[in-house]
Amino acid sequence: MITEQIQVELSNIIHQDIVKIATSFAEISALNPNLVKELILHINLLDEYKVSYLQNEELEEIFEILITDLQTSAYPIDIAFVTSLNYLLKKENNLEEAIFVQTFFKVPDSLFLETFFIFEIFANNIQKLFEKIITYIFNLKFLELNENIQIEAIYKMWNLSLSFFHDNEASKYAYKMLLKLFHQALHYKKTEVAFWLYYNPLHYFKSGTSIDINKSNEEFKNEVEKPLERYILQELVPKYNLTPNEKKINKNGKIKVAFVMQRLIRLSSINVFYFFVKTLMEMNQDKYEFILYDFSFPESEGSDKKVVENFKKLGIKYIDLQYEIFGNFKQVYSLVEKCIKIRERLIKDEIDILVGLHTRVEYIFLYATRTTPKQIYWYHNSNAQYDIKGIDLRIAHGSLPQNEFKFDKINIPFDISYYNPPVDKNKVIEEKNKFPKDKIIAGSIGRLIKINDMDYLKTIAKILEQNPQLIYLACGGGDKREIEEKIEQLNIPKDRFYFTGHINSSIYGHVLDIFLVPFLGSGEALEEYRYKGKPYVLLHKEELLSKEEMQILIDSIYSNKQVTIKEKSSNLFKPSLYTKEILDSLKEYQYIDKINKNAQMFYAISFAETPEDYINITNELLRNEKLRKKISEDLIYSYINKKSTTDFIDYLQEII
Repeated sequence: MITEQIQVELSNIIHQDIVKIATSFAEISALNPNLVKELILHINLLDEYKVSYLQNEELEEIFEILITDLQTSAYPIDIAFVTSLNYLLKKENNLEEAIFVQTFFKVPDSLFLETFFIFEIFANNIQKLFEKIITYIFNLKFLELNENIQIEAIYKMWNLSLSFFHDNEASKYAYKMLLKLFHQALHYKKTEVAFWLYYNPLHYFKSGTSIDINKSNEEFKNEVEKPLERYILQELVPKYNLTPNEKKINKNGKIKVAFVMQRLIRLSSINVFYFFVKTLMEMNQDKYEFILYDFSFPESEGSDKKVVENFKKLGIKYIDLQYEIFGNFKQVYSLVEKCIKIRERLIKDEIDILVGLHTRVEYIFLYATRTTPKQIYWYHNSNAQYDIKGIDLRIAHGSLPQNEFKFDKINIPFDISYYNPPVDKNKVIEEKNKFPKDKIIAGSIGRLIKINDMDYLKTIAKILEQNPQLIYLACGGGDKREIEEKIEQLNIPKDRFYFTGHINSSIYGHVLDIFLVPFLGSGEALEEYRYKGKPYVLLHKEELLSKEEMQILIDSIYSNKQVTIKEKSSNLFKPSLYTKEILDSLKEYQYIDKINKNAQMFYAISFAETPEDYINITNELLRNEKLRKKISEDLIYSYINKKSTTDFIDYLQEII
């Protein structure tokens, strides 16, 4: 009797919901999202109480009119509503599954993020959302779908990974489940699925969930990259008759060098590459022809037109591979076709040396199938564990994490204005005023996952304890929950440890008084900070100087005299080229001048061999204002006596 009463009451509530929705729709010619959400919640109660819906004959016409008017709509709320009506009409067996499937596949890419309003009815956190999507969408049946539908679905999942990869536990779950689908795709020879899953979204889910990015890259290599490489060699090479390029480099002729970029956008690593190309093009040499090939992958909005124009103005030949191959910038396309046609283009252009600057699937394909006589991987603070057959040489322009490979170092001159652009002093003051006054501001800039390290946070806790005038700013985006738990365990007061969220690094490089570099590294953020001539502390595993040698160095900074620390050592410390006149001529917050480019930067003073040294060096810099000021003037910067890009020309000459 009670069950029947619940059934009647719930059915009546649902009837009332539908009448409200129909009335509202008649008035404004659009569905009220909140009313639809309320209807779905009430329909869910039918399952919760294990009762069925009692149809009302008086509403049959309303059902028919609403379904007819909305069944072709692509809006998430319309699709969810029509699906709900079909469920009430017993045309769908499972409301939750039907809504996920219908909205996921029918909603276009441009409206996809609006589906979360519906999805959150069934999933109250990100991990549950991923569980539902993978259960209902990315199951074994997924491999039976039309290829274009598969590509579009993976693209949508990639958008999810971009939005939520900072949720570590949810991303770990998504990676684990999609990895299974990836291997099933390889097994059943679903090449497009495997290619699209590789970088989008497997790469994002994996790279965003590990504190140790080097370890994460090693795992990714074994779990994803090497299986994909084997698949390309065993399945695609014979299928498409891809023979290795056996072209010989003509040392007496002009040698063609292809720089293959994934896309050109406003990014610090692209700035580095820009100055590299700028110097190459200014050399006016006639031995080499340099060509810039751009994947310009549109699933992430492609290349920035202004950045592309800046490269073109340098005089380098530029080729947009995406547009050349497909004639458009649609966000879903055939990666297999793109890989094959890029390879054909490079061979047709008689490229002698391929330099790849990232790790997308296109690079694996080009390297593994031997596209050019010489193939080089350029590490750009991305993946030092990258290991694909066909990579002949590896180069890097900055510091490297521990790895098993030999990387040749190349030097790149930098344009100071990019790393230390003039900023509005008032904006710096405005940001500083958000924090307690009369405090020294320490901190780090970069993804929060870099500081999610108990050893580092223990060190920060000791530094804060020993320096009551100090506060710490964690500048950057990411999942802060685990970090908050750790700092609570370490009894770090909340008024001394701040999470700023995403910031303007050009501004916050001046807000910070000292950069306490995470033990897991800080990438380009540290490079940018160094150019501001401000102190930092970095854990360096190789011993650079003993305490006695460090004291000699400090004395040399004060005396401004040239000294040699070790016999037959390259540790030659030159006096600063900064005179008072030069310093006075610099703009405020503009600490570097090209006149000083050959000066020794006294970089070793910031390098700590152990966490204990890290604390001691930090304390010395915090308490010794004279030393801190002198270091700021002399620029703690580790690129000593940088050569020009002739280094790269010499390197090319060696390898051919």
